Amino acid sequence: MKDMRITIVLVLIAISMAFATGYYALFIQGNYSVSSDDIFRIKNLKKEFRKKHEPVLIINFNSLYSSRAHLELLKPLSQIGSAGLRDKGILYSSSKDCFKDIYNIANSVNFEKVVLWEEFRCNRRKKLPSQFFSMPPYLHPSGKSYAYLAYETKKNPFISQRWIEEHYQYFHLSELKKISQLKHMPSYFNVLSQLEGDVLNGLVKGDDSLITNEFYLEKNRDIFVFFDLEYKVYPVSLLKDFIENSPYRIKKYDKNLRCLYKDGNICWRFDVVHILSATNKRNVFIIVISIILILILVYFLYVKLKAQRLEDNKRRLALQVLTHEFRTPVTSLLLSAEEAQKKFEEFDEESQEILLRLSSDIHRLYRLVEASRNYLKLDQGKKLITFQNREISSVNHFFEYILSPYLDDITFSPLGNDKAFYLDEYWVSICVKNLVENALKHGSHPVELKLSAANAAELRIDVIDSGEAAFEKLSEVTGEFVKGNKSEGSGLGLNIVKKVLQDMKAQFLFKKNPTTFSIILKEAK
Repeated sequence: MKDMRITIVLVLIAISMAFATGYYALFIQGNYSVSSDDIFRIKNLKKEFRKKHEPVLIINFNSLYSSRAHLELLKPLSQIGSAGLRDKGILYSSSKDCFKDIYNIANSVNFEKVVLWEEFRCNRRKKLPSQFFSMPPYLHPSGKSYAYLAYETKKNPFISQRWIEEHYQYFHLSELKKISQLKHMPSYFNVLSQLEGDVLNGLVKGDDSLITNEFYLEKNRDIFVFFDLEYKVYPVSLLKDFIENSPYRIKKYDKNLRCLYKDGNICWRFDVVHILSATNKRNVFIIVISIILILILVYFLYVKLKAQRLEDNKRRLALQVLTHEFRTPVTSLLLSAEEAQKKFEEFDEESQEILLRLSSDIHRLYRLVEASRNYLKLDQGKKLITFQNREISSVNHFFEYILSPYLDDITFSPLGNDKAFYLDEYWVSICVKNLVENALKHGSHPVELKLSAANAAELRIDVIDSGEAAFEKLSEVTGEFVKGNKSEGSGLGLNIVKKVLQDMKAQFLFKKNPTTFSIILKEAK
């Protein structure tokens, strides 16, 4: 018990130290908050970057997408959807499913353009009007642009590089990356093709700074520029290299990412080295000391558990030796008892009774030695006990035999209808004798053992005395080393019964007044 208390104390101290470490770690996170100075420094960094580096490209989105209708081509696809369509499986770039679902989109904007496209894709007209792609709306109700639907038809002139260059501003930005001719086009197509999702949202909102996997876009704030959506384009690696010597780092914004400062879709963060250097030295010292103490405590716990395991091995070895030494004399006694039983008829009645009791006790001792051997086997699994169930022809005769030493002191109420039953004779007798002896020593007379059976596959054993138990629950009375006021024993009898019955998968019940212990056995065939 003392060793267990020391172990519990060490565990509680380790947990407390872990909480203390976490508490002071919050101070470090407290330093991870933006200040007006940080924002000023970040803006200055961007300003210095612009001074020292020339953009690889300048894109004016106002000139490319000049009208409000054009701005639809900058919205993320998730915000566009498939307006009015019920059948989402129609391929509007093919000649299949002609005019199917057409009436469900009859109320859409510029229904005439939808009809013209249906007639063209279904080969009811050979050519589209000359202004078909340049006139709004630019998006088909399916969510794709009319220009991209034309490209998907694989017809001339829609797949020619010249036609694509002349009509690229009528494609949705996210569709440009699907065009195979992109690699032969001007470099700004490569930039445009990477703009999707959060970047497109940022463009529509007019954010100052945006990044893709390859590029850094910054709104052009030169005094000679009058367009609101003109962006300078730089390689994003160039910006990362430029801020390498600053206390800041950048990443693409993510809702699960902790940011110092959100600038468009850019997440500005402190460098780890800067966080540690900015943290109060006292807090860092406390955290380091806490970690060292936790490691020391873990080491002591390891040593303690190792010592406890060594002690368990010593006890196991002692039990092995004891079992081995007991086995030889017990086997010899068993053989002697068997020899004496061959001359059983030669003894008088009193000697026969003594011989039967002696033989019973020797067999009980032999089963105890065998149980110890089974416990010491390494392949026992999770069970403490290995049971050897066999059929007894008469339940009443079996219990009369078990109770023979106690029949002068207790009342035995057998089954009204005797029956055969499968059980482990040794362990059932151990449990019953423990309960009877417990009732005789600690209960009030008279004591009764009563047998009953609700059905053929069940046997109930009630041990009842006339007293009132000092305990309220079965868990209290069956705890290890729990003893009543008048007890001089070890306090292990009922605990052993509980563990045996648990492994046997039998029910163990308790009633306080009158004190009643009940065992309900299920037949084990």
